[in-house]
This record gives sequence, structure tokens and C-alpha cells, in this order.
Amino acid sequence: MRYQNVSIASVSHAEAPHVLTSAAIMDRLAPQMKRLGLRENLLESVAGIRARQVYDIDTPPSDAAVAAAELALEESGIDRERLGLLVNTSVCRDFLEPSTASIVHGKLGLPDTCQNYDVGNACLGFLNGMDIAARMIELGEIEYAIIVNGENSGLIAERTVERMLRPDISINDFRAEFASLTLGSGGAAMVLGRSELLPHGHKYLGSVTRAATQWRHLCIGNLDRMITDTRGLLIQGVKLAVKTFDVARAMAGWVMHEIDEFVIHQVSKTHTEEFIRALGIDPRKVFTIFPEFGNIGPASIPVTMSRMKAAGRLVKGKRLVLCGIGSGLNCTVGEVVW
Repeated sequence: MRYQNVSIASVSHAEAPHVLTSAAIMDRLAPQMKRLGLRENLLESVAGIRARQVYDIDTPPSDAAVAAAELALEESGIDRERLGLLVNTSVCRDFLEPSTASIVHGKLGLPDTCQNYDVGNACLGFLNGMDIAARMIELGEIEYAIIVNGENSGLIAERTVERMLRPDISINDFRAEFASLTLGSGGAAMVLGRSELLPHGHKYLGSVTRAATQWRHLCIGNLDRMITDTRGLLIQGVKLAVKTFDVARAMAGWVMHEIDEFVIHQVSKTHTEEFIRALGIDPRKVFTIFPEFGNIGPASIPVTMSRMKAAGRLVKGKRLVLCGIGSGLNCTVGEVVW
């Protein structure tokens, strides 16, 4: 998919109000860690996650999405009446129905002409939402779209700790649920539009997507529990990322040293380091957020972009490669010229 007339008007994020440190989680689990013979600082030493941002457990994900959307709309300067599409990409949902998109749409007071729906694809949802919107913009069906995401990991984190504290839990059960403790919370939003209407926008040039659904069993989750084969997910995820990246590089004619920034979906220190090694990326070109945010699912890439912007890393003319991957497995690699 290559686009000629699609630009990013703004990208923003909303941070959850509370900070939950890995040390606090490990303190609760200390007796069990000792019984199972595991290192007490496992989250920080292996995953590299010092903390994550969290909401109160009863905070609806739509609130996080709305907070980020309001920031993105303000930054873009675009009248919300001109939005033709809202795509919610959250893993967390307020309800099974109605769609969380409809709730966000209503809270934002968007016009009845603005289509809205949820798109779910694990941690890849936000990039999928960008491509859905980009196609509609490219075809001239709409002028502007907003992609939103809101994640609240509070429930799954609390339930996971409770299960891990059961006296009969085995070390295999513990390891299978460990990845749930890396999850963080937050909101993200991006406004896209026709390039001719956004003279100061940032061009979204397109993406490549590949699937490896034979590995769909490596991470299975619901609202309060997630079972993960962490090693298998890492190995197969990196393989799929390399395959997708190589296709994208050939299609776009990338020369590695000409890419200024790589915005990758961040799960943990181990995953990030392995992605950097496998793709042959200069580590200085990867802005990391996982130490303080954990794994915030589909929000990871837009939150990283928003944080990069705040840090002064995104300047006019920079070329960005976006690399997202989600359980299933599915992978998308895209390009943005800032």
C-alpha cells in the first residue's frame, strides 16, 4: 500500500494518573518468588521495566482514548465537524457492545456523518487503523480521520498477581502469566488528513503487512488473563518482523543509513534488543519508552511518536520507519516523512 495524498496532522498521548513500579509488584510476589527459586527483581532485570502507568481498575478505556483524542484535535487545529472517520483500536473495551468507538464518538461530540467502529488486531490495531483511514483519504471518501486507543491494564495485572500468589501455582504456570505483569496503560490518538489540506503535515507514505497465523496460539488473552509462550513469541515474532521489513525495504527502496528513526512496538528490553539486532538497526535510532511505560499494546507506537515529538526527536524531513507486531501473528512496517 503506497499513498500519495495522506498526511499526519497530529499525534498525542494521554498518561495514566498513577505509577506502579516493578519493585512494588515484586514485593507482593516475593514469598512466591522465593518458593519457586526465581530472582526477586525479575521484571526489571529481565524485562527492563522499572514502572508502568495505571488507571483505577474501573476507569473505562474510552476515557483514555478521549483524553488523547482531545489533545490530538487541539494540536491539529482541525474542526471535529470535518472528521469523516473514527477508528478505535484498543485491546481493552468498555463493553462487548456497543463498540468502544461509538462511546468515544459520543464523548467527543462528533458529527453524525463521522463513521466509527472498533478494529481489533492485538498490538497491531493502531497501524491497521492508520491504513484503513489512509485508504479512505487517498480515495477521496473523507478529508480527515482520527485513530484512537485507550488501554487499562489494571484488571489483568491485579488478577494475575492474585493467581500468582496461590499456594499451588507451579513455576510453569508462573512463567506463562509473567508477561501480563509487563502491561501498562495509556491513551493515544492520531489525526490523519489529505496532504493538500495539511501543508505542514507529515507524509504517511504507506506500509507492508504480512501474517504468520500458524503461531496464533503463542499468546492468548482475555480481560483478566493472558497466557504467553514468551520465548516462542519472541522467536517467531522476530522472524515475521524481519520478513516484513525486508519486503518493505525492497518495495520502498530504503537504504538503512538514510532512515533517521525506527519506531518499533516495545514489549520489553529483551524483545527490543532482539528486534534491533535482527533488523540491523542502529540502537541510537530507537527511542525507548518501555522502562517507564511497559508494554502498552497498540498504543506503543503512537505514544512513542508523541514522546519523541516532545523530546525534540521529530524534526522536519526526518524519515521514520514504523514496525508493529501483534499476537496472531501479524506484522506491519510503514514509512513516515516528518
